[in-house]
Amino acid sequence: MVKLDVTCMRHMSKNDYRVLTAVEMGMKNHDVVPTELITSIAKLRTGGVHRIITTLHAFKLIAHDRSTYDGYRLTFTGYDVLALHVLVSRGHIAAVGNKVGCGKESDIYIAQTSEGDQLILKMHRLGRTSFRAVKQKRDYLRGRSSANWLYLSRLSALKEYAFMKALHAHGFPTPLPVDQNRHVVLMGVAKGNPMYQLRAGALADPETVYRQCMELIVRLARHGLIHCDFNEFNLLLHREEGRDDHVTLIDFPQMVSMRHQNAEEMFDRDVGCIVKFFAMKMKWDPPPELIPSYGDVVGDALGRLDDSVRASGFSEEEDKELLRSHTGDASDSDDSSGSDGDAEDDGSNDDDDADDVDEINDKVAQHRCSDTRDGSASDGALSGSDDAEDVDGDDAQQGGTSGGGGKGKGAPSLQQRALEHARRQHGGGGTGSAKRGSRNVQKQRFRGKVLRKGQDF
Repeated sequence: MVKLDVTCMRHMSKNDYRVLTAVEMGMKNHDVVPTELITSIAKLRTGGVHRIITTLHAFKLIAHDRSTYDGYRLTFTGYDVLALHVLVSRGHIAAVGNKVGCGKESDIYIAQTSEGDQLILKMHRLGRTSFRAVKQKRDYLRGRSSANWLYLSRLSALKEYAFMKALHAHGFPTPLPVDQNRHVVLMGVAKGNPMYQLRAGALADPETVYRQCMELIVRLARHGLIHCDFNEFNLLLHREEGRDDHVTLIDFPQMVSMRHQNAEEMFDRDVGCIVKFFAMKMKWDPPPELIPSYGDVVGDALGRLDDSVRASGFSEEEDKELLRSHTGDASDSDDSSGSDGDAEDDGSNDDDDADDVDEINDKVAQHRCSDTRDGSASDGALSGSDDAEDVDGDDAQQGGTSGGGGKGKGAPSLQQRALEHARRQHGGGGTGSAKRGSRNVQKQRFRGKVLRKGQDF
């Protein structure tokens, strides 16, 4: 069980959140994010990434993993802090209170606004030991073969917020949707207590409450939706003296469309749960004429909410975005990692160029030492001419005739031999084979100039 501790947020700086977000971004395509990747994504101008990582690890926002290679991964506590930080920055909440509920896939907390009003924080926590079959029983993954529990919790929160927003806009008795970020859904406080807390026979007029429940099931079906978990645990009953009891519906991530291949089975299961609750606990047997059937509501549509929210919880834009990000295209992953990869590629190319120049310089120095020992080196053999800066095919064909003291007539100079060696290594072709305007020749000219300056010719 994950314990929410937000006291660390009092001591966290902007750079701390930046590094924590870098770990989250790295987990898009890494189970464990290497420290070098965290540093490249965070891009702190002042440095100090390793010190911040140590602080985040002390707060248990990230976990150190050395199973495959050395790196870090985001914990649920770190995911909580990131989501709460966004909600605080948006001005929706100012404080978080006690836990008021706990389910198989979420935790419920009280939150407070800056004006003192109370709201409900629902934190989705898929992956608990008692609820690990969600990957097979729900279509969160779509085209993906696997995903971590943080990502699945985010999808579950997206689904719930989308359904709650659509249902509340159409007048259904649901909590007021306020905001959503990552795996956290912020909503208004719904009055009442869960119906499972009612004592046996506690309802003075059970038929009125039963009719409200069945009307909700039928109304949802006529709008193209089935709740799939419609029972006493997801119904809040608000009771006031002098007024009728009022039922509020909660918990929406598992809702499906009426077009689902198992729609009839799920509809009958929702109806059966309510009938069983009133018959066994409320000691009131519903008459058969008050028990709706799937055939009565099929084709009697009032609207297609399953189309507007894609019946899987996403709006159309969010659905397309997530499918692009996490299926075969993976465009978002490419964009997020592409900039870092480009930066790394640029740096590696520069390193390769520097290594090539160093290698050439070493070879020149070795030849220079050997020629000095043999007594055959002269100033003209290493000085070259001014035309040596332009490494053309014509210069290469001259074969070192500009040198004043070579070992033989027409023999290439030491500098030209070194540049020819570099050209062959980098695919420049034979002597004089590259054209003046090609990119390889331009790189070779650059290397020749660096070589000439570095050796103090």
